[in-house]
Amino acid sequence: LFSDVVPKTAENFRALCT
Repeated sequence: LFSDVVPKTAENFRALCT
């Protein structure tokens, strides 16, 4: 679960930063 949440959060954060 954590392994799946980490990459998802990073992707979301990156999308917001973009």
